[in-house]
Amino acid sequence: MYGIQGGADLVAHPSIKAVGFTGSLSGGKALIDIINGRDEPIPFYGELSSINPVIVTANAAAERAEDIGSGLVASITAGSGQMCTKPGVILVPTGADGDRLVAAARTAVSELAPQVLLNERIYSTYGHDTAALENEPAITDFTTGRSAGQGYTVASKLFETTVSDLSRGLISEIFGPVTVLVRYDASDTANSLIRTLDALEPALTATLHIGAGDEEVVGELVSIAEPRAGRIIFNGFPTGVAVSWAQNHGGPWPATNSIHTSVGATAIRRFLRPVTYQDAPESVLPPELRDNYTHIPRRVDGVLQAAR
Repeated sequence: MYGIQGGADLVAHPSIKAVGFTGSLSGGKALIDIINGRDEPIPFYGELSSINPVIVTANAAAERAEDIGSGLVASITAGSGQMCTKPGVILVPTGADGDRLVAAARTAVSELAPQVLLNERIYSTYGHDTAALENEPAITDFTTGRSAGQGYTVASKLFETTVSDLSRGLISEIFGPVTVLVRYDASDTANSLIRTLDALEPALTATLHIGAGDEEVVGELVSIAEPRAGRIIFNGFPTGVAVSWAQNHGGPWPATNSIHTSVGATAIRRFLRPVTYQDAPESVLPPELRDNYTHIPRRVDGVLQAAR
């Protein structure tokens, strides 16, 4: 099946017992409506929208402003900015060190070649949404990469605003090589960050760039980020997602609507249904549940038994 109607028909089909979806918030809500209209309700695991804020402390900017600035641009342009973990907003302190970080990011963006987007819909939405930001009074400045070429190619864009100019709805997820820098008052870090993150939807990730001397503020930053994201990254960038046991790729709505990760070894749990065999004869049990099976770790009467 292909296309919007194909996806809708698939979700409505009685043979389908669970749905995993990565896409837009509007698309996810449309599929939920279809599921609610089925005779048999089924689980829906959606990964729908994420801003993925990056917070840079004053100490981090003082130590490595240029590296963070260039690294951020590399992160927002990975996959032409079409990854669900792309940083959509960067919180940078005011002052000379923050200025150095912004200058490095501006330089990196201005030198970028045009980026190729996946399809016409993403291409047209990117053009519409970035044009709206360019005309937004709250945006104080913006930087544009090299002019777009043929096909679905676009120029990378870096927008700037301040915490005082930020309002709910100004920053939303845009697929493509674009992000917004928000300058905050380093002398009032916690309040500035809370105000900024309260203007954003919860996300898959939150990234903290910290420096020496931030020991006291780190706990406060984590307490700010923890209710708003499923993965907290320190001194890195969120666009790398590993298929591993430790991976968590989820977050509060609208990032996802599930407590399960959608990437990593435990993602399969979304599509498993538990079955209990109570007082069953051993002959009907799966081999893994029979008395003498020792090839996997198990709990028997609550006692963990190692595999042998």
